[in-house]
Amino acid sequence: MMGAKTLVAQIDDGTARVEGDLGVLEKLASAMISFDLFFEVLPGTKGPAPDVEINDFEMGMVDPGHE
Repeated sequence: MMGAKTLVAQIDDGTARVEGDLGVLEKLASAMISFDLFFEVLPGTKGPAPDVEINDFEMGMVDPGHE
């Protein structure tokens, strides 16, 4: 359940327990970000999205980007 409840909230309600300096965990948590797997590393390399008609339960073709 990553991201459903912050560590501080879990400590406050008693779900999690900690000992020692909590500042270290706060510094580590501040460095965490969500990564986009399809991040465009070099500008202009991603290209336009293909026009594909799919319904809500389908996933279009996925190009792994390497062969």
